[in-house]
Amino acid sequence: MNKNNSVCRYVLAKKAVKLASIALVLWGLTACVTTESGIFSVNKSEEKALESRVQIALRYLSDEKDTDMAIKHLKMALEIDSKSPRVHEVLGIAFQQAGELELAEQHFQKALKYDPNYSRGRNNYAAFLYAQGQYADAKKQLERVVKDVYYENRAAAFSNLGLNYLKLGDIEQAKQAFVRGLSMDTSQTLPKLELADICYQQGDYASAQSYFDLYKSGVSQASPRSLLLGIQIATQFEDKDAIASYSMVLKNLYPKSKEFLELKTWQTQ
Repeated sequence: MNKNNSVCRYVLAKKAVKLASIALVLWGLTACVTTESGIFSVNKSEEKALESRVQIALRYLSDEKDTDMAIKHLKMALEIDSKSPRVHEVLGIAFQQAGELELAEQHFQKALKYDPNYSRGRNNYAAFLYAQGQYADAKKQLERVVKDVYYENRAAAFSNLGLNYLKLGDIEQAKQAFVRGLSMDTSQTLPKLELADICYQQGDYASAQSYFDLYKSGVSQASPRSLLLGIQIATQFEDKDAIASYSMVLKNLYPKSKEFLELKTWQTQ
């Protein structure tokens, strides 16, 4: 078998990301609450009390991975405002993490019912749908999100949209979405790697190398997939030093990865 053809065998279709994956980001899972005591007082408005409960819940979700306690505080928040899009959004995240997928979807939908223009909630609902393999539905949600020019995470939403287009086999639309997202936020690494992969698959090796170099400059440790892609691109340019370097890193850091097994198969033929 031709070595070059073997090492270049790489498909764009990938497994749906796990909940902890970077591919689609659940925004707003950080909290600065350090203590629960003394937070609530009669002098605080209901709005502040509600947000305090949400922040405590977010801390349980992000730092302590305690969905039960998070849901408990969110239930208290609902007693303050049962139609709060913010509370229903975070409840959707909490139930998703707990594996209660039907409840998660119900709360995401309630968040959007009470505020159809709630882009962060819609983005997180799209992330939920993507994780369930419902790529067409996730794409529809994200297409609405990216139209919100004031959404603070619009660049990442474009990248998320690109991933959905890839899953649906629409490579050109995916490429456009990644380029758009990258133009808004050049610090993103995901679109750089995806664009390098797409350009490689399309035979545009110069662009693939360019995007790959941008990706390398923005990460401290390369993934198995990126290392194999680096080998693929370097093969086209007959860059033996790069091939050897990426191969060594892949072997040392990811000896049990499917990418290293593929590389070993190529090397022994």
